[in-house]
Amino acid sequence: MEKKINNISQIPITGLCTGCGICGGVCPVDVIDFHWDEDGDYVPIIDRDKCINCGLCARVCPGREVDFPAFKIGLSFARGIKLVRARDEKLLNFSTSGGGVRTIAAYLVEKRIVDGAIMITNNHKKISFPFYASSTILFDSQKIKYHKIHSRYCPAPLGKIFQKIDKTKKYVLVGLPCHIHALRKLQTIDRKWQKIVPYAMGLLCGGTPTMKGHEYLFRTNKINPDEVRQIDYREGKFPGATVVYLKNGQKIKIGARGFSPSTLHQTLVNEVFMGNFFLRRRCWSCFDYFNSLSDLTFGDPLLERFKTDNQRASLVIIGSKKGEMLFKEIKRSALLEEIDKIDLRETKKIINYQYRKAHSFSGIAAYGHIIGLESPVYSGVSLPHFSSSKGLVDCLSIWAGRHRSLWWSFKYIQFLRICWRILKRKLWKD
Repeated sequence: MEKKINNISQIPITGLCTGCGICGGVCPVDVIDFHWDEDGDYVPIIDRDKCINCGLCARVCPGREVDFPAFKIGLSFARGIKLVRARDEKLLNFSTSGGGVRTIAAYLVEKRIVDGAIMITNNHKKISFPFYASSTILFDSQKIKYHKIHSRYCPAPLGKIFQKIDKTKKYVLVGLPCHIHALRKLQTIDRKWQKIVPYAMGLLCGGTPTMKGHEYLFRTNKINPDEVRQIDYREGKFPGATVVYLKNGQKIKIGARGFSPSTLHQTLVNEVFMGNFFLRRRCWSCFDYFNSLSDLTFGDPLLERFKTDNQRASLVIIGSKKGEMLFKEIKRSALLEEIDKIDLRETKKIINYQYRKAHSFSGIAAYGHIIGLESPVYSGVSLPHFSSSKGLVDCLSIWAGRHRSLWWSFKYIQFLRICWRILKRKLWKD
């Protein structure tokens, strides 16, 4: 009689893998490695001969199912939305936006509330293209503050590092929604992890581009991927530019702001890369833009008044009682300044980002099987009815991103999309 498979081997095949890395981080016999699949995703692969079929990887995997009520953390903005900025000017210069994450993570380590911070970092020194954002643990508050790492728009298997964690210490974890989902599942299965990782700080996330997206980015800018040494996605003043560094020392700016004749090509190509043609398959079916299961969530303000180069701020969403208490403690320490209030109109606009992601999830749930994608189960979450036209467009975008022969058309499609968005805004405003 054939042994029943009780691991995550089928998850990548069905498009449900989030790439969070938790399966490799918790495997008791260390038989889960990672590799690049044909869609440019960084996914797990199991040595079945050595697998003991314990089922732990399947139980902690957030790809197939997330039971939100089981984690007893709020899914609303009831505890508040704040706009803050770090008072440390040097720290602010190392940050993409307002420095909120660095400030609080460094504070927790400095005050010995936790021993270290689990964070995403570069790994360009170890591997050339295709690359991913690897994980690290920082035990020095100064390194957390002034760690030279900006936003990473590439696969980030943060959970892999759980294999190396010293379980006698405490940590704060900074991650994307899939990383936090995985952590919460692990903490319900094994309660000792609630003490090991007492704080989880999340990042806003609209999805992660695959390596095919990076290939598109390089190809349309006539860059040989083999010559790429590293890429910075948010270099310079807010909101930052996409810049590629070559092995010969050359620096190429491939992302631009504004629609002038000289920058139109760069802007459109970057818009396509950061758009929906090259999202990881599982990102399409994740509605959790605001990282609902984190204690505190951070990100760019997403407001028109903060889209100028000289204004830096962190949007902070307080997601739990623990997060609320920590935020009050940080405010009393005067490490962050609360720089402004968000009114009801702006709150509705911010919430609209999550609403759009929920529509994508609903569309994939309805049409994903056409292109070989399953949809996850989100227990305890009320999602909106989907638009049939949007659901079909989403599935068509996923399908098109897989076919290099269609890549030439993407910047023209993106231009029409942008024109349509501008027209809708004008019509709505008028």
